[in-house]
Amino acid sequence: MFMRSTTEQTIISVSTKMTAGGGVTAVGSGVAGKTLRITTENPEIANNAMAWADIGVICGIVIGLAGFIVQVVVAYRRDRRETIFHRQRMSIRDSGNES
Repeated sequence: MFMRSTTEQTIISVSTKMTAGGGVTAVGSGVAGKTLRITTENPEIANNAMAWADIGVICGIVIGLAGFIVQVVVAYRRDRRETIFHRQRMSIRDSGNES
């Protein structure tokens, strides 16, 4: 049980960082693209900057959603496992009281 808990905690930690990193990437890419578009005088550079910014925003959103989905799945599996373990403990306790 200890190894599963350690693995689970590692997955939760990594997925939390993925969610935060995805959000930061999305916002940072959007801000950087918009800033470069405003400050540059060359329209070709401005259009390329916005295209790269759009790609960065989309990647950030995808990474953030992936991290969130991993967190939800791990929480669901943990809850299901703990429910089964609790029911087993209660059945053992109840069978001991009947003797």
